[in-house]
Amino acid sequence: MLISPQAIADNAAIIAIVSLLVLVGMPLCVSLGALVSKQSLRTTVKCSMSMAQVGEFSFIIAALGS
Repeated sequence: MLISPQAIADNAAIIAIVSLLVLVGMPLCVSLGALVSKQSLRTTVKCSMSMAQVGEFSFIIAALGS
């Protein structure tokens, strides 16, 4: 088996922290960058929500590559 359920259970706290950091941190950083560049709030929200898709797409490309 490629993924051990026991390894996931042993590292559940770390997995939760990293997942939360990615889900909250990425849109937050993009939003801050857009606000610093004096974009409107509407544009800022659009940018931060569209960047969430970039990470998902990277996983698909990596899976296809392997």
